[in-house]
Amino acid sequence: MRQVLKVGEVEEAIAKVHHDICHLGQNQTQIAVVKRFYWKKIKEDVAHYVKTCHTCQLNQPFKDQPAVLRPVPPPRTAFAMWSMDLTTIKKTKEGFIHILVIVDYLTKWVEAFPLMCKEGKEVLKCYENNICYRFGFPKVLITDNGTEFCNKQLDKFCEDNHIAHRVTTPYHPQSNGLVEVTNKAVKQGLRKLKAIKKEINEKLKESENWTEDLGKVLFSLRTRKRKATKFSAFELVYGRNPRLAIDNELSKKTKGKNEENEEEGKENEQKEEKMEEEESENSDEEEEKESQIKMDEIKEKMKHLEKVARNNIKEEQKVQKKYFDIRHAPSAFFKVGDIVLVQNSRKRTRQGSGMEPNFTGPYKIKLKGKPVPK
Repeated sequence: MRQVLKVGEVEEAIAKVHHDICHLGQNQTQIAVVKRFYWKKIKEDVAHYVKTCHTCQLNQPFKDQPAVLRPVPPPRTAFAMWSMDLTTIKKTKEGFIHILVIVDYLTKWVEAFPLMCKEGKEVLKCYENNICYRFGFPKVLITDNGTEFCNKQLDKFCEDNHIAHRVTTPYHPQSNGLVEVTNKAVKQGLRKLKAIKKEINEKLKESENWTEDLGKVLFSLRTRKRKATKFSAFELVYGRNPRLAIDNELSKKTKGKNEENEEEGKENEQKEEKMEEEESENSDEEEEKESQIKMDEIKEKMKHLEKVARNNIKEEQKVQKKYFDIRHAPSAFFKVGDIVLVQNSRKRTRQGSGMEPNFTGPYKIKLKGKPVPK
């Protein structure tokens, strides 16, 4: 049930949802808002809010960055093929400086773990304990050719457990595009949460512990609807929609309206309990049969979701060139008086911290000079 909002309640509702999902883009915010609220011009209002969100503007990706998505045939089942990579970030007081990011190729389920070093044995220990012993041993593992992944320990582990270890082309991260895109999404989410904290507390130090926000960022990535699968990773794994913090707030508001229904529900529960007591003689066998039927239904549902997701991924891969062309459209031309953001040159030269925003500003153009010769 969606809640109808008045004009004065719109911006606050969008802001809460946008913050709950960790400042994801316009489409994801729109999906989350439309699920919970209704008012006229809802899509236009959400688009305007996200477009003018200062935190999102400062942390948007550089437009001329090469696209990193490349078609990889999706597996038939969940957790059969994982992609793994390491990304470096600002060092915390505890000494964490790396994030091990691991993504499932079918469901797009994301796992990320902070590491103090990137030695091969530490990476293998984290992968074995947090992936293999939680989700099962995969058939395929995709990594780059860094020494933290290409070493005797990991090679032996994969060989002993019959895991095909595929290595991407050197100096070509695009061939492991899924995890590269996820790396950027994780860092972008951490930067946005840090920016929000700074707005609240101006005395926040640069070495703020980003590990505290990692769980929230992962939740936002797992619950977002993916363009490739047409589902969220959460839904493909658990078979249901996730519950956000704002859903609890909405349920409290509607609780008073449903008190009468709750009383009727209690009466029905009591009747059901009496019927169960009367049929208790054969209850064990019947319960076992019913449980098996329900389990079979769940399995069929999950198989169907995986099949649909796989087909959706294939369809999405067919139009990758179209999205590539859109992302690499020529940059806009500016004129005097325009309000603009400026690219952070330190991020370009890799001198800045991974937690610095991609852009600074806003600034106003006062003078337009001659074009710089190439």
